[in-house]
Amino acid sequence: MNSPVEEFTYDLTDLNNSLSFIVAISSKNSYVKYHKNGALAVFTSVDSFNSYMEQSKVLQGSKTIELPFKEIKEIANQETEGLYQIL
Repeated sequence: MNSPVEEFTYDLTDLNNSLSFIVAISSKNSYVKYHKNGALAVFTSVDSFNSYMEQSKVLQGSKTIELPFKEIKEIANQETEGLYQIL
């Protein structure tokens, strides 16, 4: 027997405001960019940041901040012409 399918809708604005990611600020007080393409480096979690930190001297001297995805997109628009790389 098939169960009825429940309709699911969501507002992208609410989703953008509810998702948070990690960005890094270097010791030179600038946002860290991904070296392969110059995009804003965005980490899914502190654990993800820590795994990349072992491979990057820039990240080793950086501090992290957690921001809503909406703010991260605004930073990317200002810093990297809208480019961001989720790591």
